[in-house]
Amino acid sequence: MKYKAICFDVDGTLYSPQQLRQFMINIGFSHPVWASRYNRMRQLFRQLQGSFEEMNMEGTSFEDREALVYMKTAAGRKLRMVEARQKLDKNYYSHMEEVYATLEKQPETAQTLEKIKKAGLTVCVLSDWPLYNKLELMGVDSLVDCRITPYDMGYLKPDVHCFTYMLDRLALKNTEVLFVGDSYDKDITGASAAGIDSVLIGRHRDQKEQFPLAAEVFDTWKDFDAWIGSQLEA
Repeated sequence: MKYKAICFDVDGTLYSPQQLRQFMINIGFSHPVWASRYNRMRQLFRQLQGSFEEMNMEGTSFEDREALVYMKTAAGRKLRMVEARQKLDKNYYSHMEEVYATLEKQPETAQTLEKIKKAGLTVCVLSDWPLYNKLELMGVDSLVDCRITPYDMGYLKPDVHCFTYMLDRLALKNTEVLFVGDSYDKDITGASAAGIDSVLIGRHRDQKEQFPLAAEVFDTWKDFDAWIGSQLEA
């Protein structure tokens, strides 16, 4: 196999998109106002992150970047940065951590990662969200060699900085890494911009022509497991 590492998105990839949607629904119903404000902030963050250098945000932490972007929304316009950070932590991230505490073990995921590790490849995760103790709850913590979140790199997918940062951490070339995700717009387009091969999980294989940047498309994790097993054997 030409790859030396396989990097995975976490939410919706290492566990099911259905469970991810349920988590988001739970947060939305429990805290509808803050869920809406947070979503608007994240959308604006993705729109602005290509201009962070011009906005003098280079060198600032991800928490400060989120706070500064939140201060550009209607809800955060009158806040100071420290107040914006406190509100995001108290009114959204604390609830997110509570919801994710219900995440269950993922034996199929663990089996696939074990297979990859036994073949001598590095296993990496690259997430747009805090990891909390998700990997432990899924039963895959000991199988993951490299963990990357926005708090490390300061950007959200699909920005190419996320993927070049990943390559730097792994000390590998873009041709030596395979990225696996469930979002075509974030995971696949971002990896492609960095010259990284990628596969998409959770889409019908017979619709592959709709996802031209993906090297492979799989309906389910089980389908991906069978494919990666054959690639490792080859």
